[in-house]
Amino acid sequence: MIRTPAKINFGLSIGSKRDDGYHPLSTLFLRVGFYDLLLIEDLDEDNIRIICTDPDIPVDQSNICWKAAELFFEKTGIHRGLKITLQKNIPSGGGLGGGSSNAAAVLDWLFIRYPEKIEWIELMDLAVKTGADVPFFLMEGACFAEGIGEILTPVDIPFLKDRFVILVMPELNICTADAFAEFDRKSVLKDNIHFLDELEKVSGLKEAQNIFTNDFEDVIFPHYPQLREIKEMLISTGAEYASMTGSGSVIYGIYPSMLSADQALAGITNRYRAVRTEILT
Repeated sequence: MIRTPAKINFGLSIGSKRDDGYHPLSTLFLRVGFYDLLLIEDLDEDNIRIICTDPDIPVDQSNICWKAAELFFEKTGIHRGLKITLQKNIPSGGGLGGGSSNAAAVLDWLFIRYPEKIEWIELMDLAVKTGADVPFFLMEGACFAEGIGEILTPVDIPFLKDRFVILVMPELNICTADAFAEFDRKSVLKDNIHFLDELEKVSGLKEAQNIFTNDFEDVIFPHYPQLREIKEMLISTGAEYASMTGSGSVIYGIYPSMLSADQALAGITNRYRAVRTEILT
């Protein structure tokens, strides 16, 4: 079984829509130790089959793992089948990038399986075509992301080392396309905050709270006040930093120690699905 991690956005600045319909982004991607599980197997038949434990996840051509495998086979000219079994723990529509992480695992598995068929740079190009967040999951460590999320620069963030994270996962599924549409409706023209530059100005999490903000909060929280309450709850229970990740609905808090995180978690799990995890370096 392959473990595929979730990600969180440490800050997310959204620029005005470009002529091609995409929004330029500035964000820091961080992996966290909360995983889906994948089993990938060869099939003799020329077909892709997906089995998933979450009945709400499509298992046809609209599944991002299917798209990843199909793009790989088209690029390499390989005519083989693939069976992908997904054990989903990362919620869909939460902003944790679970689908992108799954798709990256499929591409990586195929790259290892057929190393003579494709170069690494070509694999990364397939990742971009699969989904904007997919290339990050083929990288290691934290990354500063630009463009639509595909231009990646590895970064080291010392004040995030040895910190623990609580992910709060309310029963909400927020459509990313709808979130962008609401952002366009409410927002004025703006440039991105360049978070890589901002990293040089901060030395700790509490200082980062007012700089590394998520632009989606301004348009999502008015529709889902529960999410604002969760963020405030995390801060009140000792989180040094709290934010929505991606377009939501997951809210996370970063705590200074495992003990402080576990103490906070005890009071949260009676109201919400939540897990304590850590930032992966």
